[in-house]
Amino acid sequence: MNNPIILIIEDNKLTRKMLRITLESTKNYTVLTAQNGAEGLAMAEKYKPNLILLDLFLGDMNGVDINKKLRAMPDIKDIPIIALSGFLTGLNEQKNNLDFTAFLLKPIQPSLLIEIIKTHLLLAKDLDSLSGEGHQILIADDNAIQLKLLGMQLKNAGFQITTADDGLIALDKAKEKPPDAIISDILMPNLDGFGLCLAVRKDPKLSAIPVILLSSHYLEEADVELAHKVGANRYLTRTPDEKILINVLTDCLKEKKISLLNINSTIDSDIKEQHTNRLIRQLEQQILSNSQLSQKLAIQTSEIFLLTSVAKTLTMTNKKIEDTLTDVLCYLLDAAGASQAALYINQVNGSITLQQFMGFKESQRKELETFFGQPQLLTECMMTQTPSVIPSQKMSKKETEEFLKRAKIQSGLIVPLNAGAVNHGVLFLGSSFTNLLGDHPLAFAHALGMQIGQSIALAEAFETLTTSEQQHRQLVETSPDAIFIQQDDKLAFVNAAGLKLLGEQKQKKILTQSILDFFQPADRQVMREYISGKDTTMELPFVEKKIARDDNKIIDVEVTASPFTYQNKPATYLIMRDISDSKQSKLHLEVQYAIAWTLAKSTTLQEATNEILKVICQRLSWDIGVIWVVDKKLNILRCVTIWQTPDITNDEFKKECLSLTLTPGQIFPGIAWKSRQAIWSSKFNNDYLRVDAAAEIGLNTAICFPIIYENEILGVIEFFNRKSETLSQNLLSWFESLGNQFGLFLNRKHMEGQMLYLAEHDVLTGLANRKLIEESLRSELEKAKKYHKKLAVLFLDLDQFKLINDSMGHQVGDILLIEIAKILLTCVRPQDIIGRVGGDEFIIVFPHIYSNKDVVQIAQRIQKKLENKFLLKEKEFFTTASMGISLYPEDGDSVESLIKDADIAMYHAKEMGRNNFQFCTKDMTSKAGNRVMLQNSLHNALENNEFILYYQPKIDLKTRKTIGMEALIRWKRFNKVILPEKFIDAVEESDLIKPLTEWVLKTACIQNKEWQAKGLPSISVAINFSINNLNEHILETVENVLKTTGLHPHHLEIELTERILMKSVENNIHVLKSLKNLGVKISIDDFGTGYSSLSYLKRFPIDYLKIDKSFIQDITTNPDDSAIVVAIIVMAHSLGFKVIAEGVETKEQLTFLSKHGVDEVQGYYFSRPLSAKEAALFIQKGTIL
Repeated sequence: MNNPIILIIEDNKLTRKMLRITLESTKNYTVLTAQNGAEGLAMAEKYKPNLILLDLFLGDMNGVDINKKLRAMPDIKDIPIIALSGFLTGLNEQKNNLDFTAFLLKPIQPSLLIEIIKTHLLLAKDLDSLSGEGHQILIADDNAIQLKLLGMQLKNAGFQITTADDGLIALDKAKEKPPDAIISDILMPNLDGFGLCLAVRKDPKLSAIPVILLSSHYLEEADVELAHKVGANRYLTRTPDEKILINVLTDCLKEKKISLLNINSTIDSDIKEQHTNRLIRQLEQQILSNSQLSQKLAIQTSEIFLLTSVAKTLTMTNKKIEDTLTDVLCYLLDAAGASQAALYINQVNGSITLQQFMGFKESQRKELETFFGQPQLLTECMMTQTPSVIPSQKMSKKETEEFLKRAKIQSGLIVPLNAGAVNHGVLFLGSSFTNLLGDHPLAFAHALGMQIGQSIALAEAFETLTTSEQQHRQLVETSPDAIFIQQDDKLAFVNAAGLKLLGEQKQKKILTQSILDFFQPADRQVMREYISGKDTTMELPFVEKKIARDDNKIIDVEVTASPFTYQNKPATYLIMRDISDSKQSKLHLEVQYAIAWTLAKSTTLQEATNEILKVICQRLSWDIGVIWVVDKKLNILRCVTIWQTPDITNDEFKKECLSLTLTPGQIFPGIAWKSRQAIWSSKFNNDYLRVDAAAEIGLNTAICFPIIYENEILGVIEFFNRKSETLSQNLLSWFESLGNQFGLFLNRKHMEGQMLYLAEHDVLTGLANRKLIEESLRSELEKAKKYHKKLAVLFLDLDQFKLINDSMGHQVGDILLIEIAKILLTCVRPQDIIGRVGGDEFIIVFPHIYSNKDVVQIAQRIQKKLENKFLLKEKEFFTTASMGISLYPEDGDSVESLIKDADIAMYHAKEMGRNNFQFCTKDMTSKAGNRVMLQNSLHNALENNEFILYYQPKIDLKTRKTIGMEALIRWKRFNKVILPEKFIDAVEESDLIKPLTEWVLKTACIQNKEWQAKGLPSISVAINFSINNLNEHILETVENVLKTTGLHPHHLEIELTERILMKSVENNIHVLKSLKNLGVKISIDDFGTGYSSLSYLKRFPIDYLKIDKSFIQDITTNPDDSAIVVAIIVMAHSLGFKVIAEGVETKEQLTFLSKHGVDEVQGYYFSRPLSAKEAALFIQKGTIL
C-alpha cells in the first residue's frame, strides 16, 4: 500500500520548507506543497491527499474560506485538516470551528508535528494491519471535537462511520440501521453510555452488537463493574494512540456475541446511582482544580502587576533611564522575594558594567563590579541568554560557598535582559533565604528579564526619538522644500522656505489664510478633496499645480500631502516645491528630443526645416518661424523656409521674408549673423524692412539666433510671437544651443551624402562599385524591357595586371588602375555607366544601343587608347585588355545572366590570345561551364595526389651523355594519363598555378636527390615556369625547396617561354637575376616563336636558348627553317648562351644540329618521356650511341 499523502498549503517559504523536510525525514509520507490557496485547491482536487496542513492567513485568500471549499470536495470533506497560524489570536478565533481537525501555533517543533500527524493519520503499514474491512461503526459522543477526531481515525483505518452527539440519537440510528459495533462516551446529557449499552442489549435486534465504552478519566472499579453488568464488550480510557482502540474494536468484532441472560433487572437503578456518583466526583475534582487555578491566578496576577510596573517605570518619558532603573530595583526588592539586587548593563564596546544596586552596602561595590570573583557567570548568562540559579552545578562546592559568603546571601538568580536576540545586560537577585531556588522563580525570572530588556530597549529608543524630534524640527525649519501644516481650514505652520515660495516675509499674515487660497480658482475644489482624503494613513502622491504668489506671480509647483497630528489634533502635512525652472527645462528637453527625432527621420533638408519650425512653434507657443541660409558665394542671407500658425491667414509677412536677401548687420537676421549670438526684441523698430507686415498680424516679440557648426555661420533662425514677453538669459542660451544642434544636422546631412557616395563608388577610381553598377543595370534593364530597347554589358579584364601588381607593388598597380579608369571615361558615351567590380575588372553598361556596332566602336576605341605606354614611377609599362560583351535580349534578361555571359565572353577573349573583344555565344557558355567543371576537378586532383611527373632526357651532343631531365606534368584520371595541353590553360586561369608549380618543383627536386643518393650520375632537372610564377614570391619558394630537399642549385634548371620574358621586362630581369644568384640555371623555351628584342635578350641572365620543335621538324627539307635554326645558333653562341634543340626525332635532324654546333638535344629519337623508375635506368646507361 502507498504512503499517505500530506498536502502543505503555506505561503511562507521557510515554514513550508521546514514542514516538508520534517515530514519527509520520517519516510512514511508523500509530501506535496502549495504556496497559495488557489494552487492548494487545485492540488487537493488532483492528488486527493489524506491530510492537509493549512495556513490560516495566505496572500490570496483566507484559510477559513479555503477549508470550506475543501470540505465541499467529495474526496476531501472527511480528511483531517489542521490549521496553522503564527498569531495566537487567529487560532483562538477559529478554535470552535469544527471544520478544522486541530490547530497548531507557528513555529512548530518538528517532534510535536510528527506526533500530531501520527495521531490523525495512520501510516500505510499500520493501515495494512488495522483494516476496517468496511465494518459500519456507530460513534456516540457529545463532545464535537472528540467525535470528529475519533471518526477520522476510524475512517483512516477503513471503517464506515455513523455519528451521534447523544445516546438517544445513537439508539435511534442503531434501530434504523444496525451497525457492526458501537463506540460510546460515558457522560452524555440525555442518555449516557451505560444506558445506551443497556438499551442495545435489551433490544433483540441489537443485542448482539459489540459495544465499547470510553472514558476521559481514570477507570474506577465501580465503572468497570457497571460496564460489565450492562453488557459492554470493553471499557477503555481515551488515548491519543488510535491503534489501541482499533485493535480492541477489531477483537470485539471477532468475538462471540454476548448473551442477554446475565443482565440484572435492577441495572437501571445501578446506572442512575453510578451516573450520579460520577457527576459528584467530577464536580469535586473541578472545585479542587478551580481552587488550584485561583491560587495560581493570584500568583500570576501579582507577577503580571510586577512586570507591568517595571515596564511602566522604564518607559516613563519624564525621567532619565538611569533614574528609572533605580525605581525598577525598588519594585523587584518589594515584590520578587529578593533582599538584594544589582543591574549590569551591556555597553556598546561589548563590556558589561555595574549600573545600579540595592540591598547591598556601598562597601560591596567593588565586589559587585567583579561579581564576587565570578565575572564569567555574567558573560555566560549574556551569551546563553538563559537564567541560572546559585548554588549551581556549574560551580564547584568551594566556589559556591565562597560566592555566597562574599555576597552575604543564601540563594541568587542571574537573569539575562534580552529584547529579542539583543542582550542589554544582566539582573542579579539575591536573598538571605533559599526561596529563589526552584523552577517557578527561575521561569518568572526569565519572563522578568525579557520584560526589563524590552523596556530598556524601548526607553533607549524613546530617548533617541526625543532627540530625533528636536533634530527633525530643525530639519523642517531649514528644509529647502516649502513645508506647511493645514489645520481647521487654515495654515497652522509654515517654514522659511514656504514663506519664500509664497513671496511673503511675515509669517503672521500667512497663518491667517488657507493654503487653498493660493491655488488657482479652478483647482481649489480638487485640491480640497486631495488634501482631505478619506485614507488617514496614506501619503498622497505628488501632483503638479499652479499657484499665485503674494506678489501675483504665477508659478508651477508640485505638492504632496499626508495625514498628520499637530498639537494633538488632526492636520494635513504638505510639502511644496517650485518646479517652474525644471518644468521649463523639461519642456526644452522634450522639444530638443522632438527636433533630434525629426532630424533623424527626415530624408531632405526641406522636410526637416519645415517640421522643426512647426515643432518649436507649437510646443513653445510661438506664432511664426523662419530659417535663413548663408549664400557663401554672394555673402548674403536667403529665406528658405517659413512656417506660421494656421490661425494667421495673412501671408504678407511670409511673402516679405521670402523676397528678401540680407547682408551682415541688416535687420534682425543680419544682426544675429554679424554678432554671432542670440538677440531678442519686443518691438519692430529696428526691423524697418518688415515692420508694416508684422504690424498687420500683431507681431510683438521676436528672437533670432545663428546656426553654427565649428565656428562657421551656416544660417539664422528666428521666431515671432503676438504676445509681449521678456525672454530670460537661460532661454536665449537655449536657443543658441538649438542653433548649434541644427548646425550639426546640416553637417551630418553633408557627411551622409559623402558616405552614400562612398557606399556606391570605388574609393580608388571614383567609378561605380559592384553594388551601384548592378543597381544601375537593373534599372536600365527594366527600362529596356518596358520600352523594348536593346542594352549591352561589357566586361573588361586587364591582361597581365597581376604580374605588374606583384612585381612592382600595389602602389604602382593602383596608379595604373586610376589611369585605366580615366581612359575608359573618355571612351564611352555620356549615358553609359562604368564600374570597377574587382582588382582589374571593369563593367560598362550601354543603355539604349541600336546595334552591336555601337558597342564595337567603343571597344575598339578602348583598345586604341590602351596601345599607348604608361609611365608609372619613371618606368614604362604596356598593358592590354580582354573584353567580353553580352546583349539584351539575346543573351539574357537579368542582371546576373548578362554579367555572367559578358564574363564568359571575356575569358574567351583571353583564350583567343588576349587584347581583343568577343561577343558571347551559346558555344562559349557551354565551354565556360566545362571550364568551371574542369577547374573543380583540378582542385580535387591536387588534393587527391592525381598529378604525376614524367621525365624526358637531355643529351650532350659532344659526349653523348645524359646531362639532364625535363620534368613534364601529367594528370592520371580514371586510369588515363591526360597531357598538359588539355588542362594547363585552366590551371593558369585559376588560383591553382602557384600550388601546382610548387608541387612540381618540390617533387622534381626530391626525385633528382633520390637519383643522386642511389649513386647515379649527377644531372640537372628542368622545370617549366608560367608567367604567373615570375614574381618575388617565387624566389622564396625556390630557396625553401632547395633547402628542404638538399639539392644543389646547379642541378636545377628553370625554363621560361620567350613570350613570358617579354612581358614586364624590367621585373623579369630582376627576378631572373635573383634566381641566377641562387645558382639556378635559366633557359628560354620555345625560342623563335615570340618576338624578342636583342637589346633586351642580352640583358637577361640566360644559360640556354631552346629552339622550338616547330623549326626542327622540317630542318632538313625546308630552307627557311634551316636558315632560322643556324641563325639562332650563331646568335646564341655570340651572346654566350648554349643552345638546346627539342623535338629531335630522326638521324638526319641530329646530324644537321651536330654539324652546326648545337650543344644539347632532346626528343623521341633518344627517348619518349619516362616514369621516374624508367628515367633512373636511362641515366644509369651513361653514354648514348
